Amino acid sequence: MKPSAPMTRSCRLPRCATRPTYGYRRIAALLKRERRADGMASVNTKRVYRLMKKHGYCWLGIPAGDAHAVALNLVPCFTPVESPESNGVAEPFVKIFERGFSDPLVGYLTGRILLHDPTDYPITINESLVSRIFPGRSFVHVGAVQGANMAFRQRVLLEVGGFDPLFGGGAPFEAAEDLDAAARASAMGWKGLYLPEVTVRHHHERKASDVPRLLRSYAIGLGAYHAKILLSGREFLWFAHAVYGLRYPSAWYGWAVFWQLIGGGKYTYFCIRQALWRRCRRA
Repeated sequence: MKPSAPMTRSCRLPRCATRPTYGYRRIAALLKRERRADGMASVNTKRVYRLMKKHGYCWLGIPAGDAHAVALNLVPCFTPVESPESNGVAEPFVKIFERGFSDPLVGYLTGRILLHDPTDYPITINESLVSRIFPGRSFVHVGAVQGANMAFRQRVLLEVGGFDPLFGGGAPFEAAEDLDAAARASAMGWKGLYLPEVTVRHHHERKASDVPRLLRSYAIGLGAYHAKILLSGREFLWFAHAVYGLRYPSAWYGWAVFWQLIGGGKYTYFCIRQALWRRCRRA
């Protein structure tokens, strides 16, 4: 496809400025969805990356004037709070993080997620007011950790190898990147916390008509995640636990089990293809 000015304008300031924590894959996924709805040609993901890099939208970090986070030696991977008063991460919010990470065994932390726009569909939120501890080497349940409100120690993300590029918005499996990262941290012995004081308002902009497709993508991502548990040689009991829990999603989405099987099969295919490619390169 030839470079087009409309595509360049569509991924410039308006979209990236309102979603400063979105990576190029998620921006590309949104662009593809919009252009498909308008009957336009798709965009190349790598071209979106080049455009975002050119215009300075691929950088994520702490605002220069945010002394609170810098003093605590925190490096946010997702900006949890933006407020005109603090010019970045609000001080009380960071203090709660400091308390949560005061335990050296805590590797990741999550919190309460409220619906920002009451007209949005009440999904991908967690309104629980009960604190929870996720012990190290324990199974992390679906929904326990959500990307809209989570934080990891920098050391933990480095140890687990970061987020799996196969999972997340714009990736082959559009879900479970948060759950997968937390599960790998737990497998290495890191403890997790759920603190309801760490509260964000999630403006996901999804309406009732968007829910079936969203749940389908979640189910495919979860199926891939379950297959990854089995194929990576992680705790077999975790895989058994995950399979046992398949009955729960089917209550809110009748085809959830089917789509999870599709996701598991697709992930297995990815792994086989990658193994064959590596074998051919060695040969």
